Amino acid sequence: MESIQRGGRPVPGFGVGAPLAQSTYVKPADPWKPTGKVGAFLGGVVGSGIAAVAATSLFGEGTGLSMATVGQRLQRSWRPLAATAVAGGIIAAIAK
Repeated sequence: MESIQRGGRPVPGFGVGAPLAQSTYVKPADPWKPTGKVGAFLGGVVGSGIAAVAATSLFGEGTGLSMATVGQRLQRSWRPLAATAVAGGIIAAIAK
């Protein structure tokens, strides 16, 4: 049985030579991109916030879709919109 190098350590195997080091297959992490639970939370906040604002703008009370009425709807309902965004972030972080 032949010995091959894997991750800098000799490992028994049947290969024909030493494979490339594993570090060549690993993509370096982007330090400015949040990952894991934080990234999932931020993604959930953004997604839920956009959906809540769109739904409130288009389907709120009243029939007018002028910018003045849409702006007033969003000003009146900022607390439920913020709560929806935070809840979406929490759910995304838990699901991760």
